[in-house]
Amino acid sequence: MAGFDSEQPRARNGRWCRTSARAKAREAKNKYNMAMQQLNEAQEANKEMAIKLACAESKAAQLEASLRKEEATVAKLKAEKQVLIAEIDLAEEEKAGLEVQLEEAEEKKQYLEMH
Repeated sequence: MAGFDSEQPRARNGRWCRTSARAKAREAKNKYNMAMQQLNEAQEANKEMAIKLACAESKAAQLEASLRKEEATVAKLKAEKQVLIAEIDLAEEEKAGLEVQLEEAEEKKQYLEMH
């Protein structure tokens, strides 16, 4: 008969066993539905993971930009520190020069007071 599986056993009356074919079809349909449900769940999980990944990548980019900004600030502060050190060195040299001038002035004063 058309529409029946030729591998199905014949019933006593010689007809194909329809219930067995229907049961197999139902089982195949259930397996298909289960597979489709699992596929849909996997696709949904994949979408969620893609969103989480995009958020993580965005956060990483923000952190990287923040790190670069902090590094630039550190470099600027180091440069300012070097400028201040140079200014201190100049001030110390100027102080030493003024101390020499003061000593010379005191020596002149003592000389003038003696004569």
